[in-house]
Amino acid sequence: VDMSMLVAWSLIGAKLNVGAGNDPSAIAATLLAADAWLQGVGFASGIKAGHPSYAAGKGYYEALTAWNSGR
Repeated sequence: VDMSMLVAWSLIGAKLNVGAGNDPSAIAATLLAADAWLQGVGFASGIKAGHPSYAAGKGYYEALTAWNSGR
């Protein structure tokens, strides 16, 4: 699975949640960092396990997914 796509989908969901009125204070730094990471690697850029950027992307994906799910 391409981590850049997973981060993008989670980031879009988080931004929609913020737009719907959810308080972003708990995830604001991650939103900024994930956005910068995605701009740096590019969407659909083939970031798979073993790639130097994979671990950071996975961290953003997991944090955003948890926040989007209310955890």
